[in-house]
Amino acid sequence: MIFSIRNKRKEYSFINNRIATLSNPVYFLFLSISFFFLISSNIYPQKSNVVFEHFTPDQGMSAYIALCVYQDKTGYLWFGTLRGLDRYDGYNFKIYKNEPGNPNTIANASVNTLYEDKEGNFWVGTSGGLDKFDRVNETFIHFTPHTPGPGTEWSNDISSVLEDKSNILWVGTHDGLNKFNRNTGKFICIRNDSTNNKSIIHNSINAILEDKFGTLWIGTGRGLDKFDRESGNFIHVWYDTDYKNRIADKDPKFWINTLFQDNSGKLWLGTSGGLIEFNTRDSSFTQYTYSKNDSRTLSSNNISSICQDASGILWIGTDWGVNSFDINSKKFTHYFNNEKDPGSLSYNVTSAVYYEQSGTLWITTPASVNKLNRTKYPFTQYMHDERNPESIAGNEIWSVFKNNTDKIWISTSKGWNKFDPVIETFTPYSFGSDFPIWEDNSGNLWMAMGSGGIYRRDSHGQITRFFWQSHGLPDSSGKEFNQNVNCIFESNGNKFWIGTNEGGIYFLNPSKNSVTEVRQTKTAILIVHEDSHRLLWATTREGSGGLMCYNLQKDTLVRFIADDKISGSISGNYALTLLEDKTGNMWFAANGLNKYDHSTGKFTKYTERDGLSSNVVFSIQEDYESNLWLSTMKGISKFNPKTGQFKNYNKSYGFTDNKFFPDAGCKTKNGEIYFGGPGGLTRFHPDNIKDNPFIAPVVLTTFSKFNEPFPFRDEINLPYTENFISFEFAALSFISPERNQYAYKMEGLDKDWVYTGTRRYATFSHLEPGEYIFRVKGSNNDGVWNEAGTSITIIITPPWWKTWWFTTFFWVTIAGLVGGTLRYVEKRKLQKKIEHLERERALEKERVRISQDMHDEVGSSLSEISILSELLKRDMGKSEEAETHLKDISERSAEVIENIGQIIWAINPRNDPLDNLVAHLRLYAADYIRKAGIKYSFEIPDNIPAYHLSAEVRRNVFLVVKEALHNIVKHSCASAVQVYVNFLEDKMKITIKDNGKGFSIDQNSGSGNGLSNMQERIENIGGTFKIESEPGQGTGITITVNFKV
Repeated sequence: MIFSIRNKRKEYSFINNRIATLSNPVYFLFLSISFFFLISSNIYPQKSNVVFEHFTPDQGMSAYIALCVYQDKTGYLWFGTLRGLDRYDGYNFKIYKNEPGNPNTIANASVNTLYEDKEGNFWVGTSGGLDKFDRVNETFIHFTPHTPGPGTEWSNDISSVLEDKSNILWVGTHDGLNKFNRNTGKFICIRNDSTNNKSIIHNSINAILEDKFGTLWIGTGRGLDKFDRESGNFIHVWYDTDYKNRIADKDPKFWINTLFQDNSGKLWLGTSGGLIEFNTRDSSFTQYTYSKNDSRTLSSNNISSICQDASGILWIGTDWGVNSFDINSKKFTHYFNNEKDPGSLSYNVTSAVYYEQSGTLWITTPASVNKLNRTKYPFTQYMHDERNPESIAGNEIWSVFKNNTDKIWISTSKGWNKFDPVIETFTPYSFGSDFPIWEDNSGNLWMAMGSGGIYRRDSHGQITRFFWQSHGLPDSSGKEFNQNVNCIFESNGNKFWIGTNEGGIYFLNPSKNSVTEVRQTKTAILIVHEDSHRLLWATTREGSGGLMCYNLQKDTLVRFIADDKISGSISGNYALTLLEDKTGNMWFAANGLNKYDHSTGKFTKYTERDGLSSNVVFSIQEDYESNLWLSTMKGISKFNPKTGQFKNYNKSYGFTDNKFFPDAGCKTKNGEIYFGGPGGLTRFHPDNIKDNPFIAPVVLTTFSKFNEPFPFRDEINLPYTENFISFEFAALSFISPERNQYAYKMEGLDKDWVYTGTRRYATFSHLEPGEYIFRVKGSNNDGVWNEAGTSITIIITPPWWKTWWFTTFFWVTIAGLVGGTLRYVEKRKLQKKIEHLERERALEKERVRISQDMHDEVGSSLSEISILSELLKRDMGKSEEAETHLKDISERSAEVIENIGQIIWAINPRNDPLDNLVAHLRLYAADYIRKAGIKYSFEIPDNIPAYHLSAEVRRNVFLVVKEALHNIVKHSCASAVQVYVNFLEDKMKITIKDNGKGFSIDQNSGSGNGLSNMQERIENIGGTFKIESEPGQGTGITITVNFKV
């Protein structure tokens, strides 16, 4: 593509807008030089099928411009931007930016470089100094080589950081090299001494590298230095001997911007004057530069960054695109921005290239961060290239079929092509309004006429036409066949079947040049196929006639129509494609994938619920391993008929569009498969598709309490009141994070792993006090699992009344209460006999006194037991058995306390009024049902009769209601409970209903004493008890009590 001067100015304006706040003068110089190249370069961008994914603030980044990229030991990706520091987990960016007035936040400067030392300290080099990032507490500590002030801008501008084998942290700036003492926070600055030729050669330190042999290399603005640790001197290895002080006169090839050591041990110098290959063994240098006459050279001499991918290819960032460099062939491939291609590099000026361990390449530009999948794409994509006359004619592929030599015929939106897979060239063909539908083994093209009819065209262009023939007549009628032909199929014995748009299946006899109607269908036929059982299958347009099966021997036609009410029916009426596999099974793409069973006449369906990427399937091809490959509306699916499992592939695997088209697929003799769609032609060999072996690190990214994020470490301690928690997690494989899968288990709660698919969060509510371990594991994009995963311990402390010391205290208290209660009851009986004549009056008086005495006695007893429990706590050993017994004591004590509370409530005469009983029932039900997490309602009349009930009546009514609610929570699996209280004359009616699972009363009549005890209690106080229940219909209990009992 040729850029006009107007376009160049537009690009330069864009850069200026991006760097308006840029404080790094060297980077500004870098971009200024870049503009010179934009104006003067005559390089034309090369077309590439690779697809770049772009990340900007729209995807969550803090800024458009990132100056550096780094992957830490855990596996996170970090981006240093003009606005701060961004951490990326494959899904979200976490931003650390400067907060005015908060000294613990990152410095208010652009981030130039990032580094993690051996102890895991994370160092952030900015244009204003060096920051140490505490990733646990998420705070920053600031260091500056020189006290900030006028003239220190360059000496505090950090360009590179490295820890050497001696654990010395080296810090490069644009005004000197520094040794940093991490204990004292002090810098020792090393600068060029013009009187000492063994001092560092230049003060602009742009890159620091320690090679595999422990040699320390310094890339400067004048050349390459090697540091001699023993003498402390700098050896000038490759440098500008004619260097002058004026920067305009410097030789750009000696201005080193970056250093990189490849897998073989060679050093690569990225300079402002080209790429330098340095062989440390023989100290030889080879320079690679841009040549406008050779497209295989560098795209620009100004190099910003270098990295190497897993295949050994070098990636070189420049101010005019990105280059990949094959070290063996010494050839460069260029990748540029193309405004017409949204999947191209976002901008041609680059500041960093970085290859991370899971197999992706990251490139930063002024427009965005770019991601490129560097795992070998199993799918090859062919798209139209305006500059290449041998490229495919158009990007919309409507039809694909092969000939007997495995050449591929392709119908595109721009015309027909014939593709040669060996030399990968597309030859254009024009057929006017006619179009080929098949090429036979003799090389004849079978052409459907745009005006109707069919003819055969041989390799010499000779045309054979075909004519109507009626049944029973030996010859054709002489009238040319004029139906619009949609498809043709050659069966064994040189038989040809065709389907037409007018509606019909026809037999074509090539020896007589005739066409005979076999069956009139009255609906358009799109595909016709004769299977190995001599059944003729036909699909209809938009499913108007369903799927048809014509028996040639019996002359019968069967239509298969989708009907969800009929087991074994086809899943859809519109079959877009079909296939007979090697074993004779017929497969149909009709609202999913359908397999036909000849023995039963029924279909087995496979849909999205079974793992199919989309129910809209366009083409089915079978590989030599009997797997089916399906092009769909949402990518490509591989189906294993033996296991019934699907494996799905989307455009992240190398094809440009997830959507494909019908009638656009074929398989060649060598096993290659071709699919076509709106994104061009996709070619692949199933044997070349391998799973990604990378085992992704699994991390916990967020911990939240009550949906609010909180910092966490290796252990989380929470009080029992903060037991609503959640976690987010990520598998750090960046190839296709959206396909990474997860499973978690909360040990102490979950017995088995909970597989969540691609969902990467887990929530837990109402965790009981105790110790738990939350474990999570994850897979990469191809389902390769990291079984070890990661874990974290959660400890939820119990309330004070559930501790071991309180259990002991409570047990002693209960013993005293029970003994005191029994003694008091006996005393009460004796008093009743003595005061028989004054029974009614004395009863009221005594009940008041009992209530008061119980309160006083319990209070004093609790105080005494509290002192005793403290002594027990001090002296008692905390054995495991003791804690178990104490837990049992605590539970029993809680039950006794509740029962005594109800006894006290029952015998208190102040509770005799009917409205007190109703209020007590309502309060208890609300508290109990709410804790169980069940919806409830409690309905009572506005006016409650002014009746008084005896203690016995109130207690029995309460216990029956309590038992009913307990049964609902424990057994019913109900989600809602309704309680109704009604008053009829001198009776009270209480109804309790739930929407639970219910039960058969007859079958459960002997299952326990609970119901009979409830009935007995009500009948003992002169009331009635009724229960109604059916399986799946819930349960209802009604009790009726007389007021005057």
